[in-house]
Amino acid sequence: KQWYQRRVRGNCAFTYRYFINNELSIQTTAAVAFRQLIDELVTSFQSKITEVLESESISEQSECRLLVDMKRLYAFYQAHDVTDLADIEKDVSAIITKANQQQMKDDITATAVMLMQVILSWALYRTNPNEPSKTELKKLRKSVVQLVQQCDELIQFGAPNVQKEAFITVCDMLIIFAPQLKQNATYSSLIVVPDKSVQIRLRDYVITTVFAEEEPQQFQDEDEEEAKTEVLIEKRRVLASFGKLIAYNIIEMRLAASIFAQYVKSYQDYGDIVKHIMSKARELNRTKCMRTQLLSLEQLFEEL
Repeated sequence: KQWYQRRVRGNCAFTYRYFINNELSIQTTAAVAFRQLIDELVTSFQSKITEVLESESISEQSECRLLVDMKRLYAFYQAHDVTDLADIEKDVSAIITKANQQQMKDDITATAVMLMQVILSWALYRTNPNEPSKTELKKLRKSVVQLVQQCDELIQFGAPNVQKEAFITVCDMLIIFAPQLKQNATYSSLIVVPDKSVQIRLRDYVITTVFAEEEPQQFQDEDEEEAKTEVLIEKRRVLASFGKLIAYNIIEMRLAASIFAQYVKSYQDYGDIVKHIMSKARELNRTKCMRTQLLSLEQLFEEL
């Protein structure tokens, strides 16, 4: 609880999982300590969430403490299904709703989006594939659709760091709740298919965020160079997330034409990813892939 760094929080969460899931001499002690820690985090989170959601003016200190609690809960949710100990789905969803009304700090909004994604992923994992509860499936689908809609709004109107996490979350949710779930008929009701407008907005976000032309910069020291590398890594992450939507046939392939058109121009930074997207598109449908490539050439010709 004394550490704020993301890596430290993650390592602690996975260390607890190792101690609890393996037959070690400290297994019981670790399990008791884990439950106590989660109870304390949830109590702390819930003591602040009421003020944040109901008050018109929120102190910076309260926002900071709420953010720390959410980041800690997110770290543990990544390693454990703590839903039985931390029933916070409604509160997290309320934070995102308030954020869409531009009444929430950006860092809190971004963390809430990530936290909501992992909560819903665990909800799918908990369902019984043989005899799932229709009530649970209906509730889960409603929550997933709501999250996708909320993130779609954040992509359009949120701050840059919020837009990025909202975009990544939408891509991940569409992959998790993709048509491939039809392989188990009981999960068919959970399939979420984005409409054309959402697909276009996802494509446009990639174009404006990843491939926007920037002026060459001269870096004075290693810190600035490292910052540039971090930005590039995040842009590659965004492009790769969109590529998965093409690879899993979740969005129309022709929307990738604008991405294919960037292959030569952005070869140094993104060429490997774009080439992999092309390869996956060719595996899905050679004819559609060829037409998409022709469309990308037409776009390049029109720019001349």
